Amino acid sequence: MANRIAKQEADRRRLQRELDGEPGWVTETDEQGQPRHRWGIRYPGEERVVYLRREIATLTEQIDYWKGVYTQLQAEGKASTLGPDQVAKGDWVSYNDLWLRVVRVNKKSVSVPNPNYPAPRPDEKEATWTIAWHKLSGHRTTEQMPPAFVDAYDAPGADRITLRLRKR
Repeated sequence: MANRIAKQEADRRRLQRELDGEPGWVTETDEQGQPRHRWGIRYPGEERVVYLRREIATLTEQIDYWKGVYTQLQAEGKASTLGPDQVAKGDWVSYNDLWLRVVRVNKKSVSVPNPNYPAPRPDEKEATWTIAWHKLSGHRTTEQMPPAFVDAYDAPGADRITLRLRKR
C-alpha cells in the first residue's frame, strides 16, 4: 500500500510540474511572420490545463484515502510503523525473516548488509541493500539480540541467508 501511495504522489508531482510549465524550446513568430525558436518555459494549452487540474484533484483524493487506510492498518499493527525516529545505526531490522544489522538510516529507507555476500574481511568494503521502511517487519536494538546470533552474523565469511533467529 505504501508503494501505491508513493507512486501516486510521484504522478501528482509530475503532473504539477507540467502544469507549472516545463523548460524546452518555444516557437514564436517574429515581426516578419517567421518562426523563431528560443529556449524558454513551455506552458500547456487550455484543454491540457483542465485535464491536468482534474487529474491532480483525483490523485489528491486517492492519496488521502489510501493514507487513511494505511494509517488505520498501522494503528491495528498490520503495517510497519518503523521510521528514522525509531531505528539507529547498529540496530537490527527484520526483512523477510532475515535479521540484518542497520548500516545507515535514511529518510525513506534503511541500508543493511547484502546477505547474498558473506561478511567482509577487515580490509574489504561491505555490499549493502536499501530497504523501504514499510517493508520491514521488526526492530531490535543490539542489546535485545542474542549474543550468539550477533557473533555468528559478524564472523568473516558467515552465510547470513541461512542464519536465522529462533523464535522466542
